[in-house]
Amino acid sequence: MSLGFSEPIRALVVGGQGGVGGAFVHSLLRGPEALVWSTSRCPEDSTNPRLVSCALEITDEDSIKRVSEEMRLADFTPNLVLNCTGVLSTEGVGPERAWRELNIDVMRRVFDVNAFGVALLAKHFIPLFPRDQRCVFASLSARVGSIEDNRLGGWYSYRASKAAQNMFIKGVSIEAKMRWPD
Repeated sequence: MSLGFSEPIRALVVGGQGGVGGAFVHSLLRGPEALVWSTSRCPEDSTNPRLVSCALEITDEDSIKRVSEEMRLADFTPNLVLNCTGVLSTEGVGPERAWRELNIDVMRRVFDVNAFGVALLAKHFIPLFPRDQRCVFASLSARVGSIEDNRLGGWYSYRASKAAQNMFIKGVSIEAKMRWPD
């Protein structure tokens, strides 16, 4: 998996032990020179010398900052950060189908994971990118986060949090391009 990189991939996969994240980690490690840091709330030990597993809680800025500092100390400069975390609903409550089902605690948790955590990942990991080569910060979103595409309503917290995530990513991409035109 080259993804258009001329340099070997040095990736951070956030949520790397979930189904989608785990598939990305596996695929990235097929590259002979790829190095991958994989995070989860409860990381499993790895026997692969090209894989570092570490704990990260996307809703805890101190946790995110700690991993970024560990990467600096290890002299690991990522050129790919891929966020694979996300939550449809929480607290044992399914996604809201009507406004009467809205619950502020559930809404906060969904936004914490799907939007605010992504912004904090950008804050702490984009500064680690090398400035002289291609780098990618990506976060899995969802089509249901599209305001234009919402024809069915419902899923309020999920849709709104994914739309917010998309706006964070758009803003980050504009700022990064202004700071580092190349």
